[in-house]
This record gives sequence, structure tokens and C-alpha cells, in this order.
Amino acid sequence: MKVWKGILIVLLIVAIICVINATANKCKQELNEKDNMLSLIYKKYGVDLRNKTVFIENCINLTSLQSLMTTKSIEEADIVILSSDTKVSRLDFIKALNSNKPVIFVGKDAEDCLIAMLYGVDKDRVKMLIDENKLRKPKDLKFTFGFEFSNRKDDYIAIAYPNGNALEIHVYFTDAPTEEYILNCIAKTLSLTFTASLSYPYWSSDQWAYLGTFHVEDEYEPYGKVEYFVYGYKAKDGNSNEDFYGWEIRQVIQPGCSVDEWNSDWQNEWIFRKMDFPNDDYEIIDYGPEDTQGISTVTVSIGISASDTEIGASIGSSWSYSVSDVQVIAHSDVTEEYVWWKHLIATGSTSATTDYVGRPGVIVSVPQGTSPATYQHETDFRWILDGWLWDDHHTVQYAGNGYWYG
Repeated sequence: MKVWKGILIVLLIVAIICVINATANKCKQELNEKDNMLSLIYKKYGVDLRNKTVFIENCINLTSLQSLMTTKSIEEADIVILSSDTKVSRLDFIKALNSNKPVIFVGKDAEDCLIAMLYGVDKDRVKMLIDENKLRKPKDLKFTFGFEFSNRKDDYIAIAYPNGNALEIHVYFTDAPTEEYILNCIAKTLSLTFTASLSYPYWSSDQWAYLGTFHVEDEYEPYGKVEYFVYGYKAKDGNSNEDFYGWEIRQVIQPGCSVDEWNSDWQNEWIFRKMDFPNDDYEIIDYGPEDTQGISTVTVSIGISASDTEIGASIGSSWSYSVSDVQVIAHSDVTEEYVWWKHLIATGSTSATTDYVGRPGVIVSVPQGTSPATYQHETDFRWILDGWLWDDHHTVQYAGNGYWYG
């Protein structure tokens, strides 16, 4: 009997050791998988999140980061990650921005939460205050910034990133917010600001004050992926009667056929951007490009004449981009004060089967001291599925109000 008891005890010990080893191996495998995910992100964006100290609000489950360098102090963190229903105070949020830390909101209606924290208002009142034009920049917010609030409501990540005196705002939309997706968005945002190969198209700092960037990214399987950037500027013109605001838009459409894992045949068809300035005191000074036909590259050159400035010289900006197999249709109404551009992409062309980027721009005059400069915007993307008998089309739209503080 004693022998059997001894055998049972030995077997029990062996079983416990096996369980411990299996658990350890599983934990090791999970750590390796997480480290591999972060390694791939580093290779893709050149940003090593493993070398960052991160503050993660308790209600957010990002295990890949929690296993690395985390802190319970926002002051000690390099990156601050908050819930879109955050319990962190606005004072701590502003302190983080003033310390040049990127602040990331994760969860449903993340952009609403970011805007609410910037202005010190309740998140549930953001849309109403925007619709009624009642948002006013708090005195404790030292940054210039701009944003567009649209009709889409599945935003899940919103990031505020200080860049000098300007604040850059990035919004990512998804209905499948995996941990890998969230980490990729964070790394991409860091790389956009600090990686030279992805540098922004800054206008001349001698002539223009950079106000910030607003960036949106989204995807629609199997049709394609989209993103757009709005870069805001204010002229250093010396005019005592008027101010001049300028915007450059970088609108990117990617076809589903170029996304290997989608197994899709959808191609780019067109992109559209409209900016409407309904305020009677606003005037469109210049915009570009104008209509194009049959050329491969278009140059946008927009500016303010010397007669409208008090520095004795004209102020402007210029850039070029590809319109190969693309026709640009532009329209402006000087009475209603709006401008729009439509880039029509030839089916089957390289511009239809790979990423295409349109880059229009506009300058407006506003009464001296106007801040924010506001407008209504519409940003559309359309794909086509080329069929034997008929074609299918899919369009997505972002529309709403824009606010820019100079």
C-alpha cells in the first residue's frame, strides 16, 4: 500500500511539473509572439515601442505593451494611452501635451473625447457645440491646431501629438480594433512626425506659420483603403485689416486589388474634395490646381499678391504631384465662396491599381483676428469593379465642419 502511495505521489509531482512547464512554455510563446509583433512594427515604421515608457489607463487591455516598460505616472511616460471614457483629469492631459508627449485615446468616439479634453467640455456635448459653433479655445491651451469633424462615427483611435507650437491630430477608423491594429496606428503616427522619409510638405516658415495637421485613416474591405491629411497655415503678411489662412490637402486612395490579403479586383475611380466658406466675411484668394487634361504632372502655385500684404512682397507656396492617367476637374464660385476638385482616374491605369495621391490647396482671407477659421468640408473616395456587362461602384464620404486656430 505504501508503495502505491509513493507511486501516486511521484506521479502527482510529475503532473504538477508538466503543468508548470506547459504554462511557462505558453507564457514564453505569448511573449515571443508579442515581441515579434513589436519587431515587425519596428521594421515597418522605424519606431521601436519596446524602448518607450508607456502610461496605459487601467481599463485598456494592451498586453503587448503591459509586458514591457510601463509606468503608473503620466509624468514619467513617453507615451500616454487613455480610454475614450477616460477618468484622467484634463489638467493631467494638458500637462502631458505641454511636455510634448503624444496622447492616444482608444475606444468608441475617440475623436469626440480628444476634442472634449482639448476644450474642457463634456464628450456628449461635442457634436452639438460644433454644430452651433460654440467651441472656444481655452486660454491654457498654448498650441495652434485644427481638426475636421465628420459624419462618420466608427472612429476608434484619436491621437494628439505636439510638434513645436502646433498640435497634430490623427484619427483612425475601424470596426475591428485588434491590439495589432492599435499598435500599428500608434507607431505610424510617431513615424509621420519624426521620420524624415515621411516629412510633411511644410510651406515656407518665413512666410507662413504652421498651425498643425489633421489626419484621417480608414479601410473598407474589399474596396480599398483611404486616408487624407489637411495641413493648416497662417500667413505672416503684416496686413492690419485681414488675416490669410491656407490649407494643403493630401488625399490618398488605395485600391483593394493592391491589398494582397484581400484577393480583391476593385480599382480606384475618383477622389473628391470640397471646401465651403459660408461666412460672408471670408473670401477665396487663390486655389489650385485648376482643370487638367492629358498631362502627367501638375504644379500647384497659390499665393497672396504683394498689394494684399504689408511686407512689400507676395506670399505663396508651390508643389507638384502626378496626374498621370488622371483628369482634374476644379470649380470655384466667388459668390458662394466654395471650391472643389475631382480627380478622375482611368480604369486599368497604374493610378487605378496602386495608391493615388491628390494634393489640392486653397488660401482665404478673413477679418483680422479671426480664430478659429471655419469651413464646411466634403471628402469623397470612390472605387470601381470593372465588369463584362456592367460596373459596380462603391463610394465613401467624410463631411462636416473644419476648425483652425491661428
